[in-house]
Amino acid sequence: SGNAVQRTAVSDTATDVRRARAVLLGSATPSNVRVGVNFVSSVVITSGATPGSLQGVIARFVDNNNFVFAYAGHSLLDGEFYVAAGQVLLGTSSLLGGSVLLDGLVSTDLHRLELVLLEDGFWAVIVDGDLATHGTAPALVTAQALDDGKCGILDWHTPATACTRTFSDFRIERLPSPDAAVHPGRELLWG
Repeated sequence: SGNAVQRTAVSDTATDVRRARAVLLGSATPSNVRVGVNFVSSVVITSGATPGSLQGVIARFVDNNNFVFAYAGHSLLDGEFYVAAGQVLLGTSSLLGGSVLLDGLVSTDLHRLELVLLEDGFWAVIVDGDLATHGTAPALVTAQALDDGKCGILDWHTPATACTRTFSDFRIERLPSPDAAVHPGRELLWG
């Protein structure tokens, strides 16, 4: 806590999230994890090459072709502030549930972005303590391709516009396994 990293490079390759810059920390992490980071950008990027300027986190990173991510940033089409979660599975990137507009937020203010992943396939993105989007994905279930891996910070800045992105208070939190009230094949009796 209290430490920060900055990146000022411009013109990252825009083909897909696998070309984003990442800082990975530690060794493999548990299936049930919350990974989060505070981020702020020196300018709002609303024009340039797709996707613009996105800051976020990576979890369950196996290799450059298999990982889960969450990011926030401004749309190049309308300038609005969006968050999204996605996965790269066998080299193909896709969003989990699409992107979500967060009205009234701008990237030049300090925000906290967290990604929660559970062994039953549940995922959630939390921004500034509020649930932004959530769902389930088969590849996130235990014994599937994205059931564990490293965590880290994601930065993807495609425009040539100068911009300093600052990340701080990066945390990885091990979460308990989801409770199971009923063992498979058994009934739950209320007394």
